[in-house]
Amino acid sequence: MMSIEPNQPMLKVVLDTNVIVSGLNFPTSIPAKILLLVASGEVANFTSRHIVNETRRILMDKFSWKHERVEAAEVWLKTFSKSVNPQRHISVIVDDPDNRMGGIIMAGNEIPTSGDIVIKPSHRAFFVHYVAMFLVFVGPRLNPEVGLPVWLGTLLGLIVLAAVIYQKFGQEYRVTSRGVVRAWRWPSPRQHEIVWENLDEVLVLRGLTQTVLQVGNLAFRDKAGGPEMFWYGLLNPKEVKALIDGKRP
Repeated sequence: MMSIEPNQPMLKVVLDTNVIVSGLNFPTSIPAKILLLVASGEVANFTSRHIVNETRRILMDKFSWKHERVEAAEVWLKTFSKSVNPQRHISVIVDDPDNRMGGIIMAGNEIPTSGDIVIKPSHRAFFVHYVAMFLVFVGPRLNPEVGLPVWLGTLLGLIVLAAVIYQKFGQEYRVTSRGVVRAWRWPSPRQHEIVWENLDEVLVLRGLTQTVLQVGNLAFRDKAGGPEMFWYGLLNPKEVKALIDGKRP
């Protein structure tokens, strides 16, 4: 099955630990801006267990980060990056860490083959959630007078993060030879399908903030009287609609 995302990021990268650590510690630096691009979905980052472990070690050993902050950084990195497990070792580059990165790049570019199109929610669609996480995580630490305990801010931030993870990675949308599908992975695998002959109008739904962010939702109506289907958090939903219309028999 071929997995593509309409208008997917033009740039695919493997951020090494220097960039990640610098971005996490120096919020006005260029590495920090790169991390923001990754979080917004403008840049697709690939990572591995080796990079995650090395990032943890440097944050603790060289920057004296506490365990809770390191855990939060790891969750962030895994949430906004694609984790791969390279199966091939490259020996062209002498420096072994670079060899590992070469393997990651190759693993990240392995593309399955089939006729289905898989569309996933865009990171950009969760911009408001990112702002909320930043406020509840950082606000009580920067200004204790806000009245929100650090522990409560951390808890609220983790709840919002869990919601983002569920919405972003717990479902996907498919355009198949039979019709359109919304599939859920959690808590139990299930799917909602509308076959082509029953697919009626497809509507683009988005508010002002979503329009500015160039994201939105699609609503599918079923001629057979079945429940409407909704696809949430799509990048450039009008182009996704055009893609679906072009696939109709």
